[in-house]
Amino acid sequence: MFKKIEIPTRAKADFIDITAEIQRVVQDAEVDEGMCFIYCPHTTAGIVLNENWGPDVESDIAMLLERIAPEGLPYRHSEGNSTAHIKSVLLGSDHFIFVQERRPHMGQWRRQQAGAASSPPNSTARDGGQSGSKSCATSPVANVSS
Repeated sequence: MFKKIEIPTRAKADFIDITAEIQRVVQDAEVDEGMCFIYCPHTTAGIVLNENWGPDVESDIAMLLERIAPEGLPYRHSEGNSTAHIKSVLLGSDHFIFVQERRPHMGQWRRQQAGAASSPPNSTARDGGQSGSKSCATSPVANVSS
């Protein structure tokens, strides 16, 4: 089962909990045991598996990403979003998650999050990132198989 999930963003740097959406995809696939592959096709966003208990972890990750790829350096990429591309590479674009008893199998505190690195607030993927759409933020794809 292949399922596209559109995630609206709230800020230029954003972590959005997509755990419920992934759980829904896994349950709809009716796979008792298998794998769920989550992939974000956009070059300025990524997929993160991390703790989602409080906002401090997200803030710390965002702070570190900003220090690694700060605005204002003489980047050569002409579109002006080089920092987002760098942050996306650091976040990663995909994850495999085991499925057991029709549920994603993760640690107690782990959550799936879509990480947006350069999108304006409230943007969503319109065309899967294929036509140069600058508003593509996060549009993870989940594929569940047994």
